[in-house]
Amino acid sequence: MPRVSLSWSSQLCCPRSAGSARVLGRALRVVGVGRVPPRPTGVGGVSSGGSGRAGAGPARASHRAPAAARVPPVWRQRGSGNNIGRAKGCGCYRRCRAGPPGDCHLCVPLCHALAFLPATPLQRAARPAASPCALPGPEVAVSDWTDAGARALLRELYDEAVRVARPEAMLAAHLPAPPEGGRTLVLGAGKAGGAMVAALEAAWPADAPLSGLVVTRYGHMPPGWAERPHRVELVEAAHPVPDAAGQRAAERMLALTRGLTERDLVICLISGGGSALLSLPMPGLTLADKQAVNRALLASGAPIGAMNTVRKHLSAIKGGRLAAACAPARVLSLLISDVPGDEPSVIASGPTVPDPGTCAEALALLERHGIALPAVALEALRSGAWETPKPGDVCFARAEARVIAAPRQSLEAAAALARQRGLAVHVLSDEIEGESSEVGRVHAALARACRRHGQPFASPCLILSGGETTVTLPPPGRGQAPGRGGRATEFLLGAALALQGEPGIWALAGDTDGIDGVEDNAGAWVTPDTLARAAAAGVSAAEHLQRHDAYGFFGALGDLLVTGPTMTNVNDFRALLVV
Repeated sequence: MPRVSLSWSSQLCCPRSAGSARVLGRALRVVGVGRVPPRPTGVGGVSSGGSGRAGAGPARASHRAPAAARVPPVWRQRGSGNNIGRAKGCGCYRRCRAGPPGDCHLCVPLCHALAFLPATPLQRAARPAASPCALPGPEVAVSDWTDAGARALLRELYDEAVRVARPEAMLAAHLPAPPEGGRTLVLGAGKAGGAMVAALEAAWPADAPLSGLVVTRYGHMPPGWAERPHRVELVEAAHPVPDAAGQRAAERMLALTRGLTERDLVICLISGGGSALLSLPMPGLTLADKQAVNRALLASGAPIGAMNTVRKHLSAIKGGRLAAACAPARVLSLLISDVPGDEPSVIASGPTVPDPGTCAEALALLERHGIALPAVALEALRSGAWETPKPGDVCFARAEARVIAAPRQSLEAAAALARQRGLAVHVLSDEIEGESSEVGRVHAALARACRRHGQPFASPCLILSGGETTVTLPPPGRGQAPGRGGRATEFLLGAALALQGEPGIWALAGDTDGIDGVEDNAGAWVTPDTLARAAAAGVSAAEHLQRHDAYGFFGALGDLLVTGPTMTNVNDFRALLVV
C-alpha cells in the first residue's frame, strides 16, 4: 500500500502526534471519507505545496483552522433520542499534558482533520439543514450496553474472522487433479501448516500417490495428528527465532525435490511464520548468524516486507529458491496471507515465487538499522553473489501461486456478522502498518470523534482494521529490559491511554494465529473502565507502555484474550465498538 500522509491540518499538531496523523490519513482515505484540502500559501506559515512543512510564517502555527473554513463539530446528547445536539466551536476537548496550554493532544488533530473533510454526496443529502456536521444514525444510550455484552460481541467477531480463514474452509476447492503418470509431492511451512496439510489429506483421493514434508510451529499440530497414520510428514520447529529443527526440515525438503520431472506435481502449503520455520543459511553463514540477524530485525521495528527482503537473501531456500529446486515439475503454491497487501513474495519470504528485491536493498536495510553481518555475507551482498531468482526466470515457467485466505476476507466476514447484529460497520483497511502504540492512539482518536461528533461515522458503529504493526524495542544494554507482550496488546495499551476512560467505547485486538508475539495470549480487551481498574490495582498504564509490558498490564486486569493456536494466520484483527 503506498504511503499516504495527511494533508496540512494534521501537521499543525504537536510532534508526537505526527506519525498518528499519517496513519489516520491513510485510514480515512481507504474508507473514502475524503481528503483534507491543501492549505493556501501564507496561512499559518505552511507552504501551498501541502507538504505540511513550515515556511516563512510564525515559528508555531496555530492548530485552529481559518474561521471561514472551519465547521463546528456537533456534540450529540447520549440517550436523549435527539440526533442533533448543540454545536460546539473547536473540538479540542483534551490538551496535551506534556506541553504548555495550546499544544494539542491526539483528539485535536483528528477533530480538525475531520472538520475539513468534504462531505460525500450521501452525507450531504442526509444532513439536516440545522447542523451541517451531523451524520444521521440511531441513538443508543451507553447504558443500553453492558460490559459483558460488548465483550461477547467483540469475541464473536474475532472468532468469525478466524473461522473463515481456517484451511478446512477453503483449501479443498483449490486442489488440482492428481497428475497422470507422475507423483504428487507436498512441501510447506507456516503456522497454518498443520491444518493445511490435514485439509489436503482429507480431500486428496485415497488411491492417488501423495508424500511430502511440512513444518509448523511448536504446539501447532492438529489435534490427534500423531495418533493416526499420514501420507505427508508434519514436523515442528521454532518461531519467530529459527532453530536447528527448522534447518533440518529445510534441508530435507530440498532433498525431496531431487529427481522431480515434468510429469510431477508439487503442492506447496505456505502461511505466515514460514520464513522462520524454513531456516537454511546460505553457504558461509551459520544458524547462529541467522538467529542473531533475525532477533535484530524483530527488535528493529522494520515492516515485514523489509525484514523479509533481508531474510530471502540470506537463505538457501526462500526468495524463489525452493521453486528453482522443484523445476521442471509443476509447482502450485497455496498461500494464506499474513502480510499487508497479500504480496506472495512477502508471505513467508516467498520460497516459491519470484523475488523483486535485490542484494543491494537487503544490504541497505541492514545498514539502516545497524545490523551487523559476518564478512562473507557482506561481501556476497555487495557483489550480488547471493541474488535471488527474479520475475521471468525460467524456473517459474510452471509455477503458480494462489492466495486462498487473506486478512480482507476475515474482516469482511466479521463485518457481515456485525451487520446481522444491527451495527453499522466501517472497515478502515487490512493494510495498516506503523508503531503499534501510535496506531492504537489513532484508532482511539477516531472512535472518540465518532462518539462525540458523529464524524466520520455516526454511532453506534463498529470500526474494524487489520494489517501488521510493529513494536520497536530499545537496543540491548540501553535502559530497562523490555517486558512481555506483542503488537496487539501494545496497540491496545496505546489506545487505552488515548481514550482516557471515554465511556461507550470497547476494543479488542488480537493476532489471528492465537499468539501475540511469543506469548500465550492472542490479544486483549480495552473497556471504558480499563484505566480506572488499573489505577485501583496500582498498575500504571504509562509505565507498562514505556517498558513494552502490555502483557503484564492486561494480565494484571484479567483482560488477556487467550484462545490457543488457531491453526491459521491472517494477521492482526482489531475491532472498536462505539455506542
